[in-house]
Amino acid sequence: MPGKARSRSSAASGGAAGVGAAGRRRSIPASMLKMLVAAVAGGVILAGIALPTIGGLGLAARSGADTFDNLPTALRDDGQPPQRSVIVAAGGQQLANLYLQNRAVVPLAQIPEVARSALIAIEDNRFYEHHGIDMRGTLRALLADSSGGSLQGGSTLTQQYVKQVLLYSATTPEEQRAATADTIGRKLREARIAVALEHKLSKDEILARYMNIAYFGSGAYGIETAAEVYFGIPAIKLDLPQAAVLAGLVQSPTGFDPHLHMDRALARRHEVLQRMQSLGYITVAEEQAADSGPIRLAPKTAQPPNGCTQTLMANTGFFCDYVRSYLTNVLHLTQAQLYQGGLTIKTTLDATAQHNAVAALTHYVPSDNAAAAVLDLVQPGTGDIRAMAVNRKFGAAANDPSQTTINLAVKAVSQAGSTYKAFTLAAALQRHVPFTYEIKSPTPYTSPIFKGAGGKPYIVHNDVPGTCDCTLAEATVRSVNTYYVQLLESPYFAGDLAPSVSLAQQMGLSQNTLTPQLVNQVIANQQAPFTLGFPATSPLDMASAYATLAANGRYCPPDPIVSITGPDGRALSLPAQHCKQVLDPSVAVGVTSILKGVPSTSTPGSTGKAAALDVEHPAAGKTGTNNNSSSVWFAGYTPNLAGAVAVFNPNAPSRPLTTIPGIPAPVSSNLPAQMWHDALEPDVLNQPSWTWPAPDPNVVDGNAVGVPCVVGQNVTAVGAQISAAQFQQNVISQKGRRPAGTIVLQDPACGQKASPGAVITLTISDGSIKPSTTTTPSATSSPPPTTSLPPPATSLPPPASGNPPRPTPTLPLPTHPHPTHPHPTHPSSPPSPPGPPPTTPSQPIIGPGG
Repeated sequence: MPGKARSRSSAASGGAAGVGAAGRRRSIPASMLKMLVAAVAGGVILAGIALPTIGGLGLAARSGADTFDNLPTALRDDGQPPQRSVIVAAGGQQLANLYLQNRAVVPLAQIPEVARSALIAIEDNRFYEHHGIDMRGTLRALLADSSGGSLQGGSTLTQQYVKQVLLYSATTPEEQRAATADTIGRKLREARIAVALEHKLSKDEILARYMNIAYFGSGAYGIETAAEVYFGIPAIKLDLPQAAVLAGLVQSPTGFDPHLHMDRALARRHEVLQRMQSLGYITVAEEQAADSGPIRLAPKTAQPPNGCTQTLMANTGFFCDYVRSYLTNVLHLTQAQLYQGGLTIKTTLDATAQHNAVAALTHYVPSDNAAAAVLDLVQPGTGDIRAMAVNRKFGAAANDPSQTTINLAVKAVSQAGSTYKAFTLAAALQRHVPFTYEIKSPTPYTSPIFKGAGGKPYIVHNDVPGTCDCTLAEATVRSVNTYYVQLLESPYFAGDLAPSVSLAQQMGLSQNTLTPQLVNQVIANQQAPFTLGFPATSPLDMASAYATLAANGRYCPPDPIVSITGPDGRALSLPAQHCKQVLDPSVAVGVTSILKGVPSTSTPGSTGKAAALDVEHPAAGKTGTNNNSSSVWFAGYTPNLAGAVAVFNPNAPSRPLTTIPGIPAPVSSNLPAQMWHDALEPDVLNQPSWTWPAPDPNVVDGNAVGVPCVVGQNVTAVGAQISAAQFQQNVISQKGRRPAGTIVLQDPACGQKASPGAVITLTISDGSIKPSTTTTPSATSSPPPTTSLPPPATSLPPPASGNPPRPTPTLPLPTHPHPTHPHPTHPSSPPSPPGPPPTTPSQPIIGPGG
């Protein structure tokens, strides 16, 4: 290996600058006189520094040691210069660099001997012999330049290191000018500090610091980055010719840059190799071999990628921007730590999930389309962000519609529609509303409680015509707006939106969506459209909220960081993740048992069929469509991953989506549901199968109780019994043979459950049909049909199924304003469930829905 050991005795001239001064010799006495005059003018007596032969160096050393504690912090601490920080994915893939100076510090052990020898030979060949200042070189430079008032050359590596540190640690223009001033005073200050450092640090420590701080041109600071920029390799792999090229750059990084001036770079390499051979670092044969070939460079690139607009992994700019914001605003790292601290920031991003998410979005909505598509994926129970995809590029290029610096994956830009029904659903189950709570839900519906714009009555439509006698479960799966507005009017809520809003906050919408001002406004003004999703919503917030459901009610704030490691390899301390149980697990499971019917191909009327995975990997979720289809959403989850997809026009959030190729207007929530499916399917189908836990019967039934059995009794005799059971009654009379007032049907049927306060419809006989008279049959005639009736039954068996009404959680309760089951139903033939809605709505949506 090149780089033979040599004697550390004095050798030929030190430093390239000394060579240039060879032709300007003067008589020693006259030159010394000029030097002393210049020293006095600089305010420093050089006798103690410049004359080691008479013991002055010892005095200078003692003086320097006394000065060390007063040096800038950058010279007294671990000596780490500014270096780049790197952001990496969970699997170690590099995402982005953050730097002011593109530098990666490496220990001396990772700098090969040939690189060290080349630099010492050309810059400071007596480095291992002097004590911070090289008197020969310094005197020569002083003698050469004292008459012109300029001081150049003669600096040791230690002095050059001091100069670089003073420059990068300067915080004011005055300090920066002082660090680079072309004066004897600045040179002498560096000399004093250099002597002090030599008493504190070993020669190898100083050499390593210098080789990591030096600028090598082409945006490369430090030997490691220089090796990457010029040759595409780490410093440890540098060979002799490459090391000679880099060593030659230090004196003039631009003048000897082989990318710019190959002829000069070749001449400089020759000079370095000659110096190494003359000093005994390499043999003549090694010199000739190293100097015979061309300089083989890595492909020339622009300034190395830096920041979130120049990510190293495609389509990760928005995540990079979120990480950068999180580090400064949440973890409170300084800009200096982030851009100069040499941190390795390991994130939660799953590179495969990110790729699949971006592919799913851009397959349907090209990056230059007016519509933006966004998908955030969050891990339930940890808050780890697994993907943050946007069909845009993070950037600010002029006149490029495919770029933006607004983080659409995080900002609250578009309304989320009926994805908000999940919060009212959770609040309803908390308030013991049964799954089977039924409300007649026509379209349109005018609320007697809530007001619309300008104080006018609030009118809400469904996206399908007709009236739905819906239960809570059915209304959620079919996304019936008028049901949910009436649910808020029911005795369970009595017009109070606070339970729904509070849960939305606790489950995750408090980060970027629900400001305190908006929360107060919604509750104080009874803004019922909240449950239909009118607030502009952050997709990341919504993904986190649905992750809370997947984690059985445990909310974890979104978190993009796994670890942060300093340049010394030590991990920085990170705050603990503050997860919190915000929803009773049984309620969360109850919500999931209803929402799993949305991304399902087997649930009648489901609005999220496009998101369905397969029977072995059932998902849960909710669709959302805003007014005029100006934004469409799907928020869904599996046990392992939750995600929210939003499609909207960020430049015109209220404008209908009409420009997406191949997607006919009006755009429905099928689009984001399909994107969600396509993003998750590649990974999910390789996982073991799962099932959702069965809901707690107490949650399913809510506050429902058994209905009294009254068929066969007289209606006047059962009133007290029905009232005592906390039910109301609705009596319908029809023609019948039984005595007037006899109850022949009841709905809900005997044995079914209903909420206290529900209406029980009783169908009674009016006794108007009388038995016919019996006659004696002739011998040839057939016997007449019997006119006798079986005795009235005291009760009938319960039906196989039914949908009884369910009003209120507290007793006593006011009369429900919307009686259910107005039509009699035979107990043995319960009402059929509503069929699927028509495919084409005949009514526009007033207020978010879907």
